Amino acid sequence: MPTKSHQQIYTDAELSNLVAKLNLFYTDFSPWRPTSARKHHQDLFGEEICEGETYYERHAGAAFHDVIKLSALSMGRLVYCLTYCNYRFDDLAQRLSEIAHEHNQAQAKKINFRDAASDQKT
Repeated sequence: MPTKSHQQIYTDAELSNLVAKLNLFYTDFSPWRPTSARKHHQDLFGEEICEGETYYERHAGAAFHDVIKLSALSMGRLVYCLTYCNYRFDDLAQRLSEIAHEHNQAQAKKINFRDAASDQKT
């Protein structure tokens, strides 16, 4: 349900940082992505997204049209609800970041090992 209050909760930088943390809870294939609106439309909660405004979208299915769209205002509200006075969110986001980093390092070692093994064969 749209509201009459369009006051942003976070600055663009703060919202971007919080969305990055939120994305740690999703796979690399379906994160929330900032997008510039090419036309006027409404988000999932009925808030207006005007042409040229940044909004957030997340692909949530196999079909091209399976996309969830949230205005910056709605995304701010969502992350506010999830993070305000919730120290566990930051703790979990930090741990997920560490796990992703460890995974990426392990993958890089595998690639380097394969490269070194192929270099020895030639």
